[in-house]
Amino acid sequence: MKLARFGICAAVFAAGGTAQAAPVQNAPADVKAITAIELDIDQNLDFKEVIHHYADNAVAFDLVTPGIYKGRQAIYNGFAPLTDAIKSLKFVVPELNIVSDGSMACAASDLHLDMAMKNGAKLPVSFRQPDVYRKNAGQWQIIQQQVSVPADPKTGMAVMDETPENLGPMQWSGDLFAGPAVPPVAARGQIRRWTVGAATAATAASLATYAGPGANFLSYDEVAPGELRGAEEMAEHYAAGMSQAQSASVTFRLFTDDSDGLFGAQSSVQHLVLTLKNGSTQVYDFRQTDCLHRAGGKWVSFMEMLSYPMDMKTGESVMTTPAS
Repeated sequence: MKLARFGICAAVFAAGGTAQAAPVQNAPADVKAITAIELDIDQNLDFKEVIHHYADNAVAFDLVTPGIYKGRQAIYNGFAPLTDAIKSLKFVVPELNIVSDGSMACAASDLHLDMAMKNGAKLPVSFRQPDVYRKNAGQWQIIQQQVSVPADPKTGMAVMDETPENLGPMQWSGDLFAGPAVPPVAARGQIRRWTVGAATAATAASLATYAGPGANFLSYDEVAPGELRGAEEMAEHYAAGMSQAQSASVTFRLFTDDSDGLFGAQSSVQHLVLTLKNGSTQVYDFRQTDCLHRAGGKWVSFMEMLSYPMDMKTGESVMTTPAS
């Protein structure tokens, strides 16, 4: 019942391979290489020089609707015209948190851009972006990406120019990849079941068991200001909204995942049907990206983002979309 946290609130207001045996968490060379890619993506206005950072089969979610791109060519076709319209930009990255086990990685960033457009317009925009990476032939490449702006919980309008918070780097405790590992094929099936379970969790307390554990969790939520840290903070934030829901069911309009057996990731477009305790039904479509690790013999998320795409004409967050 995960989207009960914003959905109900809005209603009230209105591969294959084998697992590595001894991963090195956040090896300096990996963090340096991924940081360089993130900065190149943020500031390089020639997308021809950027597209090689994406894997052939990468999936990217843009912040505007429909904005779902599957494959490197589709990503180029979607993003290149946007960057080509920019004359110059200044950017700051208040937050960039990177976690890697040497074969997979996730980078979660909070960015602010001041753009001068070629048509003379000035466009400030703040957005959040998690990127999931795989190391291919010794090079890091993005396999999943989601770009979003949060929604105003009272109006449902997309919040384009909110000043990003700077809560400092995440302080991860313990070894996120201590395992034990599972075969990657089995891991991917488990991650899909994890995604269904998290989306349909009945209470805030049960939702918290899908994250962390403890403070090992960073979430960019679908509403502003939208940054949550730690499973306990997430549970407290969503307790009131989730208490109004009786049941939920979820189906996937798109689901992509990957795992090396210790590190996992999923990006999905989820169609959620909520039944409230007052008997009414609500339907929502949202995008979710998670980076997961195994803790206590199960998968839990340590980085997450949920979002609705924005209608460019109206500025509204699009909470439901036609069936494809």
